[in-house]
Amino acid sequence: TSLLTGTAAQPGSCTQKVFVFRGLVFVASCFYLYFGINVNHFDYAMHVRTPKLFLMLLTVFCIGSASIVFQSLINNTIVTPCLLGMNSLYILIHTAVVFVLGSTSVLVTTKLLSFPIDLVIMGAAAVIIYGYLFRKTKGYGSVEFLGAGYHFHRRAAERRI
Repeated sequence: TSLLTGTAAQPGSCTQKVFVFRGLVFVASCFYLYFGINVNHFDYAMHVRTPKLFLMLLTVFCIGSASIVFQSLINNTIVTPCLLGMNSLYILIHTAVVFVLGSTSVLVTTKLLSFPIDLVIMGAAAVIIYGYLFRKTKGYGSVEFLGAGYHFHRRAAERRI
């Protein structure tokens, strides 16, 4: 029976999977917090590990939420920003900034200035690139084309191994 509703959970149901996943997260969190701690330094270890655990869980929540929103917007559950090349676009932008402005530029060395500028540049570049892609294909098949390209690339890499 489900502990949340008091009803019997079907084998493999979402409620059962979520419950098991929450249990695994709890066990992993406890393992991270308490494994390998010297009892004499317990307070210090909790002072250091608790904020780190909170930030890890917050990051997981944010990435998961962003993935769900992203996949819902494009109506495809297997496409991720990495698959669409957003990480490569980020690296390209940083390489171009270092190449054009130099490694000692204020834009490169100041993180608080570099993040919002990166955000604007990446947003503009993504709108231009994917806007062009969707306009050329009239919105049909472009995401499937990108997924097929990834699948072909992965298969070719597997054959080389």
